Amino acid sequence: MQNFLLIIILLTTFVFGWFIMKKVDIFMEECRREQTDRFQTDGLVLKIGFTNPLTADSISDALEQYSRQYPGISVCLFQGDAEVLLKKVSVHKLDIAILPEQADIPSDGKYKSKKVIMTSAPVIMKYGGLPIEPITDGNITQTLIWLEDGAISAAAHLVKCIENETSYV
Repeated sequence: MQNFLLIIILLTTFVFGWFIMKKVDIFMEECRREQTDRFQTDGLVLKIGFTNPLTADSISDALEQYSRQYPGISVCLFQGDAEVLLKKVSVHKLDIAILPEQADIPSDGKYKSKKVIMTSAPVIMKYGGLPIEPITDGNITQTLIWLEDGAISAAAHLVKCIENETSYV
């Protein structure tokens, strides 16, 4: 009798767990769908790509200024290789890419670019107990790339904010 009662309790626990996990799965799918829909809309999200995620810190003041001017626009940051970021800018999956100074940019005239000097704060990361510190002086020249589309785009407004906050070449 005790074994039968134990089996019933375990079976009930598994069924209840399955039910809860099904609800969590539905919730997670709705969240994923909402995020995907948000990225599909062009006017509500400014998508910025970086080759070096440590340079994201250097535009934080410009992003704050941009957010004050355009409070209804969300900002999403992405990281990737320079060639991949350029392709994503060309197909409008990214609005602006922040690439290294020496990045190879096609000269077909559809891209606009501006070189800026960004400061990066020293970051100390620990992997396996070893501190890793950048050896640069804190100034990094980066190239901002966005599409030339005739109208003033969200990327062009961000470039103006970055120019206000950083020095440019």
